[in-house]
Amino acid sequence: MWSKFFRIPALLLLLVVTYYGCVEEPTIDPVKRPYTLLRVANFSYNVDTVMVSIDNGAVINLYKNQLPSQYFEIQSGKRNFLVKNSAGVILYNDKISIGSYEEITLSFTGYSKPGDDFLNTFGFAQYTNGVVYLFEGMGKDTTVIQCANFAPDTPTDSSIKYTVLFTDTTAKKVVKEVASLSYNSYAGAALPGNKTYKINFAKLTSGPTDVVKKYDYYGDTTYTFDTGYQYFVYGVGDPKKPYFVVEKNSPLAIRSK
Repeated sequence: MWSKFFRIPALLLLLVVTYYGCVEEPTIDPVKRPYTLLRVANFSYNVDTVMVSIDNGAVINLYKNQLPSQYFEIQSGKRNFLVKNSAGVILYNDKISIGSYEEITLSFTGYSKPGDDFLNTFGFAQYTNGVVYLFEGMGKDTTVIQCANFAPDTPTDSSIKYTVLFTDTTAKKVVKEVASLSYNSYAGAALPGNKTYKINFAKLTSGPTDVVKKYDYYGDTTYTFDTGYQYFVYGVGDPKKPYFVVEKNSPLAIRSK
């Protein structure tokens, strides 16, 4: 009788253990690491080819004054960039902060003279074009023109803080003036599209009381800018005689975080 009395609780205990042993453990999704869409370019003054690796990854070859690479995905945060010239000389080896979920253009710029702290200005300029989860389209009938000053200090000239003049070639008048485009910076304008504009890198020489503005003109380019696109106009070379690389871009597709 006693054996029957204890047999029932023992059976219940076995059933409880069996039940809990069959309960599926919850699964935890891995933490998503923030990412960035990055592209890189070589707008240096005197390095024909730079070889870039990120955190000792694959090497990217970038040729001077060519358009930036295609965008590629990279983990956000502080990433180590190792940059060499074609002879294997290290030009840059340090961490660069990459913002989360941004669309970034990273351009290597400057005059390279390794070992000379006075003349060597090799470094980088970073431009954030937007974020991956928002559409960065232009307004109706609008074009956006971003100008960059990548004409550095050289052994013979100093960099110049330009005034950028946008001239409508049909109306023959300046429709936009942007002041203080310093070295390694960007300045832009949203203008009516499907028009031809002459873009001057200049320096204002007249005073505030002068009736007519006067400028020293250093370089210019003329280009037809279509509606619905973003353009980059990169001023490169000698500060007193820059020349220009023009890039036409469509907005990137929206991506999730």
